Amino acid sequence: MEHKKKQYLAKLQNKYLTQNTKIKCLADLKCKYMAKIEDANRQCLDKIHQEYCLKQNKFNPAEQSPNIFCNRLEKRMKIYYEQLLNKSLQ
Repeated sequence: MEHKKKQYLAKLQNKYLTQNTKIKCLADLKCKYMAKIEDANRQCLDKIHQEYCLKQNKFNPAEQSPNIFCNRLEKRMKIYYEQLLNKSLQ
């Protein structure tokens, strides 16, 4: 009877150890996966920071920004109305 108890206890112990090692393996995998994600996030943030540092000195909110579209449109309209006026005078 005692022999069966020892076998049963040994089986339970082996079962517990295998489950415990599986849990440890899963925990290790989770830690490795989280480390990879954190590393990827860190790299992404580093790239954004580098790009920001490059463009940081180019923007000055105190200066008025050039309105290129409106300037070009104004030139085209002047040319168009000058041509229209010249045609009507001829």
